[in-house]
Amino acid sequence: MSEISDRIFTNETVANYEKTFSSLRCDSVVSDYFDALTGEFAVGSDPASLPPAEKQAFVQHMGVVRDIFASKNAPLLEQTVRTRLAEDTSFYGRLMVKGPVAEDGHQLGLTRDQQASFAEFGVLPPFSFEQVPISHLDAVERVLDAMLSSDGSQLKKMDRRLNANYSYLFSSELLELAMSKDIIAKVEGVLGDNITFIGTSGPMYKMPKLGAANITQWHSADARGFGGGTKHNLDIVTVWIALSEASIETGCVTILPRSFPLNIVKEELVPHELFREDINYPDKNVAALLKNLRALDFNIDLDTIEKVLCRRLNFHHTPKLYYIDNSSGFKKYSPFQSSVDQTMCLGIDNLADFTRLDPLALLADKGQFYMFTSQNSHASYPNESERWRKAIAMRYVRTGQATQSTAIDSEFYLSEYVKAFPKCLDQLHNLGKEVSDFREAVPRILVKGEIPRGQERFYIDLDRLRESLQRDNAYFTADC
Repeated sequence: MSEISDRIFTNETVANYEKTFSSLRCDSVVSDYFDALTGEFAVGSDPASLPPAEKQAFVQHMGVVRDIFASKNAPLLEQTVRTRLAEDTSFYGRLMVKGPVAEDGHQLGLTRDQQASFAEFGVLPPFSFEQVPISHLDAVERVLDAMLSSDGSQLKKMDRRLNANYSYLFSSELLELAMSKDIIAKVEGVLGDNITFIGTSGPMYKMPKLGAANITQWHSADARGFGGGTKHNLDIVTVWIALSEASIETGCVTILPRSFPLNIVKEELVPHELFREDINYPDKNVAALLKNLRALDFNIDLDTIEKVLCRRLNFHHTPKLYYIDNSSGFKKYSPFQSSVDQTMCLGIDNLADFTRLDPLALLADKGQFYMFTSQNSHASYPNESERWRKAIAMRYVRTGQATQSTAIDSEFYLSEYVKAFPKCLDQLHNLGKEVSDFREAVPRILVKGEIPRGQERFYIDLDRLRESLQRDNAYFTADC
């Protein structure tokens, strides 16, 4: 291992890891992470697989890339990453809260040891709800089930479903779970006394017996995509709530602790546009990539660029590389695959420095929840069981760092709610809002602190929301 790795993974670090997470260790080994990542990266990257026209374009584009690199006197990204990491190993301290919240000793809050563990590893072992009964989680599950079958289909049809990002606006069950003291008291221990709730993710459901079709590959989530981005991307925390048993057999999450510094450096050094340009066809895709390669302060290994170019030209012919954007109907280069491209460009040696610790299997019973930073690389196992794996994730951000979003989809998803459940529009009107109010930012709720100046229109008044839901909480029902 390198000097960087030796500084980060000291004997004390490994000992703390064993002590904190010994019950969560699994048979997965670090090589699985590399195998999965390189396997994804290889998809569509063989020039021999390109149709003739794309093969000719590939040769021309690689000529442009070589000209770009020949005209730049810049270091490789791999070297830049190592320099950046060697200069700054203070990432872990940024996850530590200081001040009154850290010292108040709330019975539902984090202990100082738990705060220190989160600051070091970016994840904590599971907590059990003390004030939220199982019956409340049952009610949340029923709401999410109703959303999944909103078009009249059965639960087993997962191709049509509502995204739950803003469903708390229409469900007291989801709202009160997000605002529960069990969760908020622990989020305070990470974010301090300035907290904004920026919505949920899910329903995170895995169907029974889908095997590899039900797997989530290794990735890290960019906080800015949720409206919680900052320079260092550490001002957001994800709370993952198990609505059913989460085991290796049912497809639980697995996470690579202490991997967040590398992913932060990735987001800082590599602009999103390099891999996440809004793409509808290959030529625009490649043109955007070439434009951004010129603007970089470093070069990326030519073998890596060759694979990325080939994947982009190949994505119409390789189903795994595209998805259908429901809002436009266009085939697009998958954002998840782009995350893989971005990560592989950092270089395998750099990745190896941050995989000294084995991945954790985030096992949980119904009624338990995890806290982690999505900047840690994470994935999930396939569901090989006869049972559903059901979960939902809540996201919280330091109020002063709440931003718009790099993936503004709130207007689209709110429109989808209204299409499926027309009464949802009445609820928005009750709150003094229109769907179009969220064209520029995700809806959000102030939990603690003060609303940032200029963001007032994006915030939902919590008391007004609760009052409205007390009058009518039947938005996700068939008679709507």
